[in-house]
This record gives sequence, C-alpha cells and structure tokens, in this order.
Amino acid sequence: SGVQCGIQARKRLLVKLVTYLRSAEMPDNGLNRWRNNYWIGELDYLQMADIAGDCEEHMAVVLFVDIWCAQQDYYYYHSKISHFKPLLAQIQQPECVPVLKQTLIKAGQKIEDSDMQKGVMSLLPSASAFESGEASLSLLDVVASRSGGPAAKQKLVASMYENGMYHLLSQYIQSLESEDRTKLSDMQAECHWILGNWDNFVSSDVEDVQGLNRCILGGLQAVKQNDKIQLNSWIKLADQSLETEAKNEVINSKADCSKLLTKFKQINELRIIANCSNEDEIITVFNKNLTMDSALYKKSTDLNQVFNLRKSILDCSSKASISDYQDQYLELCKKGRESGYYPFCYRIIDNLQHQNLPALKLETAKVQWEQGECNQAIQSVLNFKDNCPKDTEFYAEMLVTLGNWMNSQRTEGSSSILTDYFDTAVDVLESKETVDKSSSISAYLSVARLADQHFKKADEYIESSEYKERSENVQTREREMNNWKDFSKEKDRAIRNAATIKIRFLRLDKEEIRRCQSEREHYLQMAVENYLKVLQHGDNSLAVFRLISLWLDNDSIDSVNKMMYEQIVHIPSYRMVPLLYQLAARMSDPKGKAADSFPVILYNLIKRCAQDHPHHALPIVFALKNAAMDDVMEKKGKKPSVDDRGRAAHKMVEELARMDDLSQIIQRYDLLTQGIIEVAYEPPPKSHNGAIALSSNLKYVKVKNFTDIPVITDNIPVRPDCNYKVLPGILKFENSYKLVGGINAPKKTECTGTDGVRRTQLVKGQDDLRQDAVMQQVFALTNQLFMENKDTKEQKLTMRTYKIVPMSQRSGIMEWCSNTAPLGSILIGENRRNGVHYRYYPQDLPQNTCHNIYTQKNRKPEQNFQDISKQFSPAFKFFFLEKFLGPVEHYEAKVRYTKSTAVASMVGYILGLGDRHLSNILVDVKTGELVHIDLGIAFDKGKILPTPELVPFRLTRDIVDGFGPLGTEGCFRLNCERSMRVLRDNKEKLLTVLEVMLHDPLYDWVIGPSKAAAKQAGEWENLRQHEAGQGNRMALRALMVLKDKLDGRKDGSTLSVEGQVGDLIQEATNPSNLARIFVGWASWC
Repeated sequence: SGVQCGIQARKRLLVKLVTYLRSAEMPDNGLNRWRNNYWIGELDYLQMADIAGDCEEHMAVVLFVDIWCAQQDYYYYHSKISHFKPLLAQIQQPECVPVLKQTLIKAGQKIEDSDMQKGVMSLLPSASAFESGEASLSLLDVVASRSGGPAAKQKLVASMYENGMYHLLSQYIQSLESEDRTKLSDMQAECHWILGNWDNFVSSDVEDVQGLNRCILGGLQAVKQNDKIQLNSWIKLADQSLETEAKNEVINSKADCSKLLTKFKQINELRIIANCSNEDEIITVFNKNLTMDSALYKKSTDLNQVFNLRKSILDCSSKASISDYQDQYLELCKKGRESGYYPFCYRIIDNLQHQNLPALKLETAKVQWEQGECNQAIQSVLNFKDNCPKDTEFYAEMLVTLGNWMNSQRTEGSSSILTDYFDTAVDVLESKETVDKSSSISAYLSVARLADQHFKKADEYIESSEYKERSENVQTREREMNNWKDFSKEKDRAIRNAATIKIRFLRLDKEEIRRCQSEREHYLQMAVENYLKVLQHGDNSLAVFRLISLWLDNDSIDSVNKMMYEQIVHIPSYRMVPLLYQLAARMSDPKGKAADSFPVILYNLIKRCAQDHPHHALPIVFALKNAAMDDVMEKKGKKPSVDDRGRAAHKMVEELARMDDLSQIIQRYDLLTQGIIEVAYEPPPKSHNGAIALSSNLKYVKVKNFTDIPVITDNIPVRPDCNYKVLPGILKFENSYKLVGGINAPKKTECTGTDGVRRTQLVKGQDDLRQDAVMQQVFALTNQLFMENKDTKEQKLTMRTYKIVPMSQRSGIMEWCSNTAPLGSILIGENRRNGVHYRYYPQDLPQNTCHNIYTQKNRKPEQNFQDISKQFSPAFKFFFLEKFLGPVEHYEAKVRYTKSTAVASMVGYILGLGDRHLSNILVDVKTGELVHIDLGIAFDKGKILPTPELVPFRLTRDIVDGFGPLGTEGCFRLNCERSMRVLRDNKEKLLTVLEVMLHDPLYDWVIGPSKAAAKQAGEWENLRQHEAGQGNRMALRALMVLKDKLDGRKDGSTLSVEGQVGDLIQEATNPSNLARIFVGWASWC
C-alpha cells in the first residue's frame, strides 16, 4: 500500500504541475494562450485525464477532457468536424472512447454531477446504464446474476442502499462469500441499526469493533439499555474512527465531503442524546435539530442517513413507548416525504400502524399522492374522514387537502367541493379562538382559487360569441316588442302565437343572462373576499397578484370596491410593494370622489405604501410626477401637458411633504430625481477625451450626504417592520461621467454610499426604461419560483437581474453590471482583432466578409449561411480555457454559464424575449454567467419586426461551443427541462402576474426605440403607427400565446416538457432559421 500511495502522490503532483503551468505566461505566446497547455511538450490530455481520475482529481478530469476535445478540433480533425454537433459525439479515434467514458462517468459520480453522466450516456451510445450508475435495480440484478463479478455486486449493493432496501441488502450481504462479507461489514452494521436488529450485535467489547456504523450500532444498543457509560465509550470510539478517516481520506469531491459531514452529524446527534437526562430533553433537542436542517444542508438527500439515525434513537428510547414520540415520528415522516425519501416514510408508517392515528393516515395518503398514487391517496382519506372529530383544526386541514386533491383529479364536482369541503373547513377554523396561521391560509386560499375558477368560467362565457349572440337576440326582440306594444289585439291567431313564443324565449334568454352575470359577480366577490383573508393572515404571492388582478379588471363593480375599502387597510402594506409599478400606473386624482370608489382606495393604498416603504414607492411616484419633464428637457417649446396620473402624483407628493417624518425625504427625492433627469439629457461635448465634467450648477452634483436616502440602484429588501434606517445612504455622486456608446448617449457615472462603496451606474435619456423594469420584475418572480422548487434550488438556477429605476417617461438610471463584457467584444473584439475568433482562427472569414456573404440576394439564405459556417469556426470555449485556468474554477464557470444560458433560454422563450444580438448579452468574466440587457423586444414582438426573428432564443454555434464537448446534451438540456417544468407547474401564478403587468396602461405595446428598431429602419414607422392604440388587444393576444407556451402546445398537440425542450433546441439551432434572421443579429457567431 505504501508503493501505491507513492504512485498516487506522483500522479497528483503531475496533475498539479500541468495545471500550474497552464497559468504561467509562456514567452512568445502569440495571439492566444493555447501554447500554455504545452509547456512540457505535446501532452496527451486524454491520458492526463485518465491519470487525474486515478488520483481522484476529478475537476481536473473535466478540464483535461475539454482541452483534449478542443485539441482534436483545433489541430487534427477540424475539417471533418461539424460544429452543429457536440464534439464528444464526433470522436475520430474509436480507441479513445472507452477512456472518455470511464473518466467522465467516474468524475461525474464523484463531483455529484449526474447531468454530465447523462450527457455522456446520450452521446456515447456504448456507455451503458450499468457503467454510468444510472441502471435500474432489475438491470443490476440481471448483470450480477450473469457475471457475478465484483463490479456487478458492488453496483447492486449500492443500488439497494440508495433505494433504502435495507432488509433485502442485509440478507444479500449475509449470502455473500466470507471475504465479501468482511468488506461490507460496516454496511451490514448500518442495516442492522436501521432495521433495529439488535440481536445481530455480537461483541460487547468496545475495543474489538471497527467501523463507524458498528460504533453507531453499539451506541444505539446502549441507548436502548439506558447505559450512558457504554454510550459515551461508543461515541469516543466513533470520534477516533472519524478522526482517522478524516486524516487518511483524500477529499477531492463533493460526494466524499458530503459523506464525511453526514457521519460527523450522526455522531454529534448521538452525543447530544447522551447528554439528555429525560424524554422531554430528547424531544426539545429533536425539534431544535429539525429546524436547523435546512440551514446546514443545501441538498435534502444529504439528510437521509441522519433521518435514519433519528428514527433509531426514538425507537431505542428505553423509558418511552412509541406513542410518547408520535409527534416526532410524524414530523420525521413529513421531512422524509419532502426530501423524496419514501422508503423511510414507510418504515415510520409501519412503526405506528397500530396507533390508529388520523394524522398518520393523512400523512400516509400524502406519501401516496406524492408518489403519483392519486386515486389511492383520495380513497385513503375518504376511508377515515367520517371517523374524525368534526370540530378540530386537523379535520379542517384534512378537508382542505382532500378538496384540493379531488379538484385536481376531478373526482367530484367543484361546487360540491367548495361547499362540502372548503366552506366547512373555513367554518371550523373560524369557530376556533386560536388556530395555526398556515391552516387558515390554506383554507382561505383553497376557497379563493376554486371560486376564482368558477369566476373565470363565467367570465369566459360572457366573453364568448354564444353569449354575445344571445345578448344581441334579446336586444332585437325587445325592439320588436316595443314596436308592437299590444299584440294581444292582433286578430291573426298564428301571429299572436308567434309573438307569445318570442316573449317566452325572450324571458328565458334574459333570465340566463341575468343568471350568468349574477354568478360571475357572486364568484368574483367570493374570490376577492378570500384572497383578502389570505393576505390578512400571512404572505402568499399568488394571492397578492390575483387579488390585484381581479380588482383592477373589475374596478367599476361597487361590491368589489366596497370589500377592498373595508379590508385592504388590514393587510400589511409590504405585501403590496411588488405591484407598486402596476398600481401606480392606474392612479388618478381622487378629488371629489367617494371614499369607497376605486380611485380613492387606490390612491390611499399607494400613499400608505409610500409612508411605510418610501424607498420602494417614492421613485415610482416621482417618475409619474416628472413624466412631463422629458418634453421640457428636449426643449420642444410647448408647455408640457400633465395627465391625470401626473396630477395625482403631484398631489400625493405635496401631502407627503407635509408629514414631519417624510418632509426631508420628499425634498431630497425631488432633488435627486430631477438631478438624474438633468444628467440624462445633458448634451455631451462634440469632442471629448476620457471623463466629461458636469457643471456645478446641476442638481445632481449637489446631492451630498443624503444619509436617509439609500443608493437608488441598490437592491432594497422589503422590510415588514418598515425600518430602513440601516441602509447605506448616498454620500455623493461623481461630478463627471463617461460615454459608453449608443444612439442616445447613455452616461456611466459613479455614486459613493455612506458605507464607502463606490457603485457604478448608467444614466439614460430619450429611452423608455419602464418596459425593462417590468421585465426585471418578471425575472425576479421566476427566481422566486426556482427557489421554491427543490430541484431548481439545489441546482442554483436563477435569472441574473439588475436594478432599473425609471425617473420619467423617457429617462432613468440603472445598476451597472460590473465585471461584465458584451458577448460581441469577447467573440469579435472591439477592433475585430482581439476577440477569441481572430486570435484562435486568424485565417477564418473576418466579420465584415461574413456580413456581406450573409446579405447576398442572388443566392438562397441557407447557402449563404452554410458558406459562412464552413469558414467561421466557433471559438467561445477558448474564453473559458483562457479565463478560468484552474480545474475547479474552469468547471464551475462552465457550469454556471451553461445553467444561466438554460434558464435565460426557457424564461426568454416563455416571455417572447427577442433582439438577442451580441451586444444585448453580457458575460460575467468573474463567474461565467450570462446577463441579458435591453429587454424592450418582449412578448414575441421580435416576430413582427420587418425581418422577423425565427428562433425562440439565441443558441448559435458559439453559444453551444461554450458548453464544452457535451454541447446541448447533459447540463444544458436537463436544466432547460428543470426550468421549463417549474414554469409550467406554476402556470397559474405566472399568468396571474403577467396579466397584471401586460394590462398596465403605461406598458408600451408599440415596439420601443431599441437598437433593433434603429437597425431595421424603413418599414419601422409604418409598423409603429399600425400598432398604436392596440394595447388591450395586444395584451390579450400575448396572454393567449403565453398560456399556449406554458401548456406546451404546438401545432394542435400538447408536448411533454422533454418534448417541448427538444423541439425548442431544434428550432433554435436550425440553420434554415438562423439563415433568415436580421444580419445585425450575427447568427453565425
């Protein structure tokens, strides 16, 4: 073993040496850093990857394989490789495939990157499920029975262990040869303590036992015998075992680290139990540990073995019966269910089956439901429902759960569910003096959502052609009857009978219309009432958005306004902050209107938000107040007109300025906002070099020591306690700016906070930033949805956001995206010679030649695009190989880039985000993440440009090149699927939010003055005029398209998530589509 350790050490030294030399500058390196990979000769990086795998340097494996694949393309097989396919699928040396398979799959297992393993399997067909560790238990059983080799046995054991099949695993280990049993003795001991097989513990001598799980088994037996001395001896031995393991084991992967930390956690929990003197202390410690789990463990699966130990501790408590710990068992079962550890749940359910607990039966049904056994779960609850006490909070929770399940599966009529389940649950909860808030929220939300469903159906019917035809028929018949006032005197009997029939049908139609309208208003009131109750009891983002949506769409209905007037004051104002943009857009002068009218309620709500959360509300109010300043600054010569919103904003500012605690804040915000607008419209000098000084007369320069005004581009969390005194204020603005290029001369400035931090900002004029601000709002919502989902949260999927604050109708300020560079500057370079394309492929076509070929009109676009593609090679992978030199930083940057591209692609597709040319996508050069800017072309506006955009998102050859040898397989595809699944699962919430935003009267449905507009001039003005005034119709169309996307509908069929993602990737990479996009998009990059 000493010789083996020496070989491993030398291999590890070689890996470290190669990675170190890559970071050292090579003399006469030329245009690029490629020669840095070959300081010590023509290395075979595939062999280096194999060596790195042998010495457990798994991040280095990924880096070396990336270099090797790039080398095959760059040096040897460039003419044979298609850059429309992943490099790993085009290996020109078949003998290299086994090494690639083995090293990548092992590395993926060790660094817990299952996406990489699946990507390798999809690209290397000979990479079997057995080799990757993804095989099913049945397949492993077949392989083990056929070969019986150590690898087959090892994988079968691992699969049974991971699936929680401890009894079967224990029996299998027992059946193995003596030598194999000895190797698995510690795992056998683990099976024994999990199953409670105390008779299998043979040694009472602590010193004779080896292995951590043997120590845990002995310790639990000591707990069972209430022997504290023996328990402490076992813990001491376990500490020694872990100390030895920590010293001797090389921790080179997340998997190794997670396993070791879990072992420390297990022994620590056993140690805490040893210090407990009674059952009450055990329960206290148990509950405390449960609350700390989420903070200590990022992945829920890391807790599975800890859950097992906690259950065994409860099982072994000598003075207590199972019933004494039933609440703790149930909480453990819930935690196991939430982490998807269902075998563990069933062991607890089996433990408690003789207790006849309704709570256990409900928990069992929840486990069944989450495993997809929906009808069985519903029937399980129905079987014990009638035997439960009817006046308990548990009964109400059960009714709500059952009602939601039934509504989801349509096993009972919605009216019956509303009456028999939800209303009954609400009645039970409201009869209680004290009740858990979560139970009340769940009940009220269930009522609100079901009533909302009925309202939507009634509303859709009223908007239908059938209803409109009926209404028109009623009006026609009424006119006929009015013209023929006394038909009873008509002598012709046939005419009298016809008139009588018409009158009867008229009455039926009028009654049906009255019923529909009454039903619509009834369910509207019920939905609004219960959404209000939800928000009075706690936070729920769906309730906030849906309540506001219903109110704004029905602002003329007196009953709704009356409810809002009476109840909105009881809802904390911070819950309304996310929708301040949309609320303020509908603000009007309340003068002379009733207290319970829509304008007054809305005005007072915004005013309350401004008082409680001034730094969220006041910039929005001042933007409306200053809306007309654009015309003043542009010197149009005419007095600007102030609309109703502007008058309301002026009135509110005046009222707030009279309040002692807000007077100074209002004055300072007034100076600040006007100062920023002045800078936005400050004309730059015709000739300049470097920083441009600002006049000392500008209000912007006079902003100093505003300690009570936070830096306006900082992300300010909404505080329920309304205490914003801890935020860093504005110390000063720099008295100069720099131009960053652009039609309207945006200005790069700096603001220093009272915390001493200098923040870079961008001030823009003659550009409507409100649409970009709304898109950032939507991105923040999608990030919230990703955080609420276990899978996307563990993958850390987010859409990168930045702060945008409109100051007027056509000016504003935004957070500068630090450490970023436009994708175009990385690929092409500022002077077209310092980008990765020219530095690595100087012989390829220059950018202007590509432009000329692409626009040739005497040939088919596909032919032009193919000609460019053959002579313009993707080079984005070299950015990552240059910028992120170490194995860990290279791997993490590439993964962050791939994940951010996946999220942006799916979110961008759903929102119809277009105009994704090389200047509108930034790359964070520190992390590798993408940042999307200039978001004015959204909701599929790109499809109606003079040159329509035919792709759902940017997935060109260079974008794919940055993913590495796997291309779109593995990390990109699977994270697209995760993102799309979350978006589709939260369809209702997304549509509710977007409905409020799209109906915002300030949202400009005429495509804004973006770069796409400027570049596609000519037909542009006609298009603007055609779309002007079509806002509401366009909003409805956008919502309809959004719904279809979130349903996965295409060409009349509904696609699965996997099918939808696959179809989108095909569309985005289709050369025929890429060949027909506007030339400025540079689809060849």
